[in-house]
Formats: sequence, C-alpha cells, structure tokens
Amino acid sequence: MLGTSNDDFDGEASQSYFATLSKRLLSWDKGGVSPYAGAVWIYDIDELNPVGGLHISYAPFAALVMYSGTDTHLVASVSHGRHTLNAILFDLELPGLGYGWRW
Repeated sequence: MLGTSNDDFDGEASQSYFATLSKRLLSWDKGGVSPYAGAVWIYDIDELNPVGGLHISYAPFAALVMYSGTDTHLVASVSHGRHTLNAILFDLELPGLGYGWRW
C-alpha cells in the first residue's frame, strides 16, 4: 500500500509518505494472522523510519498492534454486519473510539 498522511510525529505535525507490504500468514475459518512492514518518510523532521504491525482476527473480533514510525498504537475491534466499533489506544496512552460502516 502507498499513502500519505498528516500527523503528529514526536510532537511535530508533519506530512508523511509511506509504503507497506502485508501478507496473511495464518488463516482459519473465521480469521487469521497478518503482519505488515514498510517505511515512512516524515517530511518536517526529515526522517525515514520503519513501520509495522500485526493484525489478528477471529470474527467478529480483531486486534491490531501497529508501529507508526515513532509511536506504538493498539486497536481492538468488534464487527457486526456492516458496522465496526474500534477501541483505540494511541501512543499506548490516549484512549479513543472509532466507528466504521462499509457499503
């Protein structure tokens, strides 16, 4: 995946550009395990950092551990039909909630 984001990296708001690769390593009827790895260029602090994470799912639940290049984040999700509710722990300190709806 290729992308761009504007985010806070070590206290510095910056545009970033990233590339990642992922692969499902284990698969079962209701889920699987998928790691990802890549790199992020953080423009304003002029750094190229590694990114990576691990997604584990067993429907309707999922967990994601991710390293953004400067911080680690945790996400726990539960899905029902087209709806997903996420509990987020940003930088392992700041809690949040997310909601997703897919077509």
